Amino acid sequence: MMGVRMPGVTPEAIDDAYFDAHPDVPPYVAEDWHESERHSEKLAETGAYLLSATEHPPIEEHKKIGNEIRASRPNLNELDNQELLARARSLQPHLISMFEQHVWASLGASNGPGILGALLAEVGRSDDVVKLLSGIGDVDSADIGRELWQLSRMIRSSDLIQSEFDEGVSEDLLDRCPQEFREAFQTFLYNHGSRGPNEWDIGAHTYETNPGLALSMLNAMRQQDDSADPALAIERNSRIREDLRAEFTAMFSENEEASGMFAAGMQAGEVWLAARERQKSTIVKPIQEIRLCFRELGSRLALDGHIDDPDLIFMLLESELDDFLADPSSFNDRLVERERDYRELFDLIPPFIVNTTCAPLSDWPRKSRQEITLVNLGEELEGVACSPGIIQGTARVILDPNDSMSLEPGDILVKSEHRSSLDPVISCRRSSCS
Repeated sequence: MMGVRMPGVTPEAIDDAYFDAHPDVPPYVAEDWHESERHSEKLAETGAYLLSATEHPPIEEHKKIGNEIRASRPNLNELDNQELLARARSLQPHLISMFEQHVWASLGASNGPGILGALLAEVGRSDDVVKLLSGIGDVDSADIGRELWQLSRMIRSSDLIQSEFDEGVSEDLLDRCPQEFREAFQTFLYNHGSRGPNEWDIGAHTYETNPGLALSMLNAMRQQDDSADPALAIERNSRIREDLRAEFTAMFSENEEASGMFAAGMQAGEVWLAARERQKSTIVKPIQEIRLCFRELGSRLALDGHIDDPDLIFMLLESELDDFLADPSSFNDRLVERERDYRELFDLIPPFIVNTTCAPLSDWPRKSRQEITLVNLGEELEGVACSPGIIQGTARVILDPNDSMSLEPGDILVKSEHRSSLDPVISCRRSSCS
């Protein structure tokens, strides 16, 4: 509908922007009700705001709220079960309002690349779009890599800490490290403990609930010399961006329409990409507080013998929570069965595109039955649109951040999907391909 109703846009352009020209995307089929002058006017107003905004105040306000939520965390050990549930529920309204603004930021973040992509395609420079949107300053998620890098320098400069990491990442690793490092790591966990491989799922572990996730990345980052500092990469990408900005500004200077589009695309990209990352960094904070309430509940009830495993609490429906607290033991067998079914889903390959009907789960292919075709030396791997350019080197497939030790300096990181938890590792490598 956006492609039909937004002035100057087509359904095909929207498909390409969001689905990366995926072959399974069905062609657009027009119907009488699709075109709407009223909605086109509203979309034009929205588009004008997204292209002219230099900031988005709701996201700035949410950042303050997220920090306040983290700072006001009570001692969860001192709350009874009902108080833990009440705290978790009290945070739900924040998720609704924050995700609403995340949708706004995601919509805005698609405008810059879309405008620049169309404009640069006309001059045969499509590969430069990502370069024009790299090295943007004031991106909150970049703080994770910066702080991890500083911790990795503490490790690298200390023979004692190096020797402890050489023994492997174990549960007592932090206890064996000097107090200065432990305190610095705790500061990192306070700032970014809500981040992790699947941070929007309250049942998933984060850096705070499983510090080994961050320690494993530090174990890889400590191998790098100072030239791999992610701050240097940001500076380098920023210089490339500004050089390209100057080049294209001059190129389009005699074409008023193209010049205006380029300036608008650059501003929209810089403002909304940073806003989107800021909102992602904010949303995970109330999610983390909810996660910790349920982890505390699960640990207590497992310790008391009511459920077999603390993580079973994440198999509950929201509507079951009150009855569960009243009689947790009666839910155990049901939760065990749900958890078994949930794990079974991990072997299924879901359809990327669902058109009208979706095949039953029994028809979905299974990962365990897939035939893997190995690539040979010299073959080319092609990534999605966020992995532009061409580079040669040793490709390493990494599916788990904990396995990042297999990466060597100069390797090309190949991953099945983009995950923010791998960003600190990516920042220290030559290239990344999704």
